Amino acid sequence: MVSVRASMIFKLPLKEKTFRRILLLNLIGPVILVLITGVAFTLLIVHLISLAQWVDHSDQVLNKSNIALKLIVDSETGLRGYIITDENKFLEPFFNSTAVITPNLAELKNSISDNPPQQELLGRIESQYQVWLKNALAAIDAKKTGRNHQGY
Repeated sequence: MVSVRASMIFKLPLKEKTFRRILLLNLIGPVILVLITGVAFTLLIVHLISLAQWVDHSDQVLNKSNIALKLIVDSETGLRGYIITDENKFLEPFFNSTAVITPNLAELKNSISDNPPQQELLGRIESQYQVWLKNALAAIDAKKTGRNHQGY
């Protein structure tokens, strides 16, 4: 009985048009699916590369910010050391760091040109630093001339 059924299945006439439609669907379906998947993966990779570039940009901005912070701390430490000890060797880190802070902050400002809130914050930091630097130089001058300077 099994052999009779098998022979009936294989003997069923299949119209050529129907056969071609089934064959076309079985060939084109997977190809279309592969193309759609390829496009989706390509778009995903492009998006991930874009995100990686933003992460790299953020790392660079953080690095420049940390350098600026280190330079400002070096300036403050050098000034404090000089004011307390009256030894000129403490002015070396002060003058070394103050010489490169302004270019460093300009480079940082250029790096954040795409972010107005960060630019505003950096502008406030720069203006406060300039006020501090003016007072620091006045304190150094007062210390060298033997005058007392308020605030230090």
